[in-house]
Amino acid sequence: MRPAVITPDAATVARVARAALGDPHAQVLSWGRTPLSWLAIAPTTAELSRYSGTTADGRTWSAIGKVLRRPVSRWTADWRREADVYASGFLNTLPAGITAPRVYAIDEAEDQVSLWLEDVVES
Repeated sequence: MRPAVITPDAATVARVARAALGDPHAQVLSWGRTPLSWLAIAPTTAELSRYSGTTADGRTWSAIGKVLRRPVSRWTADWRREADVYASGFLNTLPAGITAPRVYAIDEAEDQVSLWLEDVVES
C-alpha cells in the first residue's frame, strides 16, 4: 500500500509564506489549499496545489506546493530530478530571458520531496 502524501503543518506553511513575501517576520493569519490539475506524464508527481493566504497586516501571498514521490514501479532512477535541479542552484544561472519559478523551500521525507515554488501567473 502506498503511503499518504505528507500534509504540511502550519509552521511549514508560515515558513513558505515568509519566503514568498521576503519577510522573515510575517505573521500568517489564514491560509488555504487549492488542488491543481496536471497532465500526468511521469508517475512521480503525487500532488500539485496552490497554497495562499493573508498576513496579520493584510498582505496576500501564494505558493505552489509540488510533492514528488518515488513511484512504485521500475521507473525510479530519476524520481527526484526536479528537486535536485532546484537544490543545485543551476536554475539561478540561466541566461537572460529564461527563468524558472523561484524555489522557496525543499522539504524531504522518506521517498517523498515537497517543492515550494513561486506561484507564476501567466500573462
